Amino acid sequence: MRILMAGMTLAVLTLSTNVALAAKPSDETLSYCKTLSDMAGSIMKSRQDEMPMAEMMKVISGGEPDLAALGAVITKDAYSTSAFRTEEDRKRAVSEFKEKWFSLCVKTRNK
Repeated sequence: MRILMAGMTLAVLTLSTNVALAAKPSDETLSYCKTLSDMAGSIMKSRQDEMPMAEMMKVISGGEPDLAALGAVITKDAYSTSAFRTEEDRKRAVSEFKEKWFSLCVKTRNK
């Protein structure tokens, strides 16, 4: 029984240490990822409003080259999803897409 308790205590301490050592995203990362997430949300909203992909790519290409390239990737991802019929489904699609890109951004920048 003592061995079991010691093992469990060690496991909890190890897990706690690993969680404590996980890097907290910087304010710069959070700000950047929020901006990226908002862009992804705008792109998905346009997708759900049935804006043609060619038109969205034209809008995206008008910006900064690095953002335009990333915007094209996000646009391709958004347009691989169907446009939904109900307003509720459209809002959910936009919200989930924003969260997906925010999460990807934080994971990528926080390595």
